[in-house]
Amino acid sequence: MVAKLIDELARNPPQEIQALIRLIGIAAHDAPYRDLVNKNLKNFPNFQARKSLLEDGYFKEQDFLQLLSSCGDGKGTRTQMVMPLLNRLIEWGLVADNAFFGDNAFVKYQWNKLRITSFLKFRITDNVLLGPAYVAQKYCSSVPAVFIEKKKDMFTGTCFLATVILKNTYWLQQSIM
Repeated sequence: MVAKLIDELARNPPQEIQALIRLIGIAAHDAPYRDLVNKNLKNFPNFQARKSLLEDGYFKEQDFLQLLSSCGDGKGTRTQMVMPLLNRLIEWGLVADNAFFGDNAFVKYQWNKLRITSFLKFRITDNVLLGPAYVAQKYCSSVPAVFIEKKKDMFTGTCFLATVILKNTYWLQQSIM
């Protein structure tokens, strides 16, 4: 069920996905993120007490919702999309869940800027958010399909071929994912 929902999101991504991609791009850079936080969270309760934490990439669910909304197209943010997106970021290590501090903590989550920077460098942030169907479509022209029959069961996968020079000998390496 979840996989089918993710595949549907890949075909018709909601506006929150584009907003999140923008937010992630900003979160990787200190000065733009600090500006975003100060502009959009300054009226939140306890802002002054939490300001340095917020500027350093720590946040709560409500902060995330506001930052996501501020990176959107101005048409609003569907709140039912926020936690699944945040959970996806946690699952992929782009956000750390610091829940052990408890519900009364000033912050609960933290951007993993090093990991975000890596994902941005390799241009795979969209892969994380939009799932396997999107990834397959995105790379279909550069990755050949492999069809395998094993014990009368059919399997589909992808592969790549690479040649490696080792002591003047060519080796053919094949990897099936």
